Amino acid sequence: VYKVANLDPSDILSNVLSKVKSRYSDSSDQLGELDISILVVDFSARELKYSGLNQNVYYFDSNEKMKMLNGGNQPWSIIGGDIPKLKTTFAEDITEIYFISKNLFNQSVSSENGSSEEISFLQYRRTIHQESMKDQSTRIIENMSNDDSKCMIGLSIK
Repeated sequence: VYKVANLDPSDILSNVLSKVKSRYSDSSDQLGELDISILVVDFSARELKYSGLNQNVYYFDSNEKMKMLNGGNQPWSIIGGDIPKLKTTFAEDITEIYFISKNLFNQSVSSENGSSEEISFLQYRRTIHQESMKDQSTRIIENMSNDDSKCMIGLSIK
């Protein structure tokens, strides 16, 4: 969500969960657990507010440090699931933001230096984050071509 007012991601997410519960309560036996998150970005101030369930967001600041905002470690279930108490976390001085699926987060990537060793996906992210989003995408696809069940969304704020 692009910041256009004083939006609180926890309020938005609570509202979404309430509507999901209301809409799908009759078919709750067919629904699994839900990982969901939302972030509000203020591009001019390079700030973000974040809230989530079982999903974290990663970002780089202007000092080239990769950091994480925690969205909790439990998914939400519509079956007997009350709307959880959500928290909003805040970060400033951001240059890039990434939603990385948990399956991708735990992935190992072949090192590009010609050796046979592998590095963690987050280590790999650190080595390529200064490239354009398009080039990052191309390199990730090339290094993980046998695995298409992962997801990452990136946003540059430079």
